[in-house]
Amino acid sequence: MKASDATVESERLKAMLIGPFGSGKSTFASTCPGPIYVFDFDEHILGYRERDDVYYDQFPMSAQGWVKLEKVIREVALDVKAGKYATVVVDSITAMQDIAMQRALQIDPKKGDDEGPIWNVHFNIVKNLMEAKLRMIISWPCNLVFSCHWDFKKDKQGNIISADPKIQGDLSVKIPGLFNEIYACETVTVGNVTKFHMNLVTKGVYKARSLYSGKFRLLPDKLPNDYNELKKALDKLIEDGKLKGEKKND
Repeated sequence: MKASDATVESERLKAMLIGPFGSGKSTFASTCPGPIYVFDFDEHILGYRERDDVYYDQFPMSAQGWVKLEKVIREVALDVKAGKYATVVVDSITAMQDIAMQRALQIDPKKGDDEGPIWNVHFNIVKNLMEAKLRMIISWPCNLVFSCHWDFKKDKQGNIISADPKIQGDLSVKIPGLFNEIYACETVTVGNVTKFHMNLVTKGVYKARSLYSGKFRLLPDKLPNDYNELKKALDKLIEDGKLKGEKKND
């Protein structure tokens, strides 16, 4: 196959949305093609309540929550293979990680001097648990939307010097590297009106990228947090001959 033959419709949406609470990550996911399945770790399913084609599971913050997740992932994998879901959402990786830690503490109950997790033991277990499950989900043949929070690093004066996805260890680099689209979510308030946007390019310490947009930045650097707005922008590029593909109804 030649990369020049790749078309928009031949590639499913594989997007990672990163931002603080209330920045519209779940809102974007709720506008994606259905039926949708949501791994609802953040318990934000109310954001999808206007749709009748959204299915979900929630997981208790305990080792049993991780055991339930392992069972549900196997079931959803079969459903995706059978074509039951058009989009799968992981909301959010950050909260999923907290459940993985509960499982790690059960696997190895030793505690550190402060009665908390032991860095080179429990955090490595968390990393291994998370990587296996996330890579499995990323391989599924459907649209994928993962949400995550920022992990801010500050200098001695309290200034933010870097912002990375809040994922354990080198997974903060590995997992985003598996996504075509990484959008940095933000809110902008003008007067009494608050708007939700996704940045498609890196802005300051906030990292983002879009392979749809490419090095020529074919898409706007900023879009509303709505799948339909993204699709509209892609359809316009196809109409103008700037991208290969055909418009299709989702």
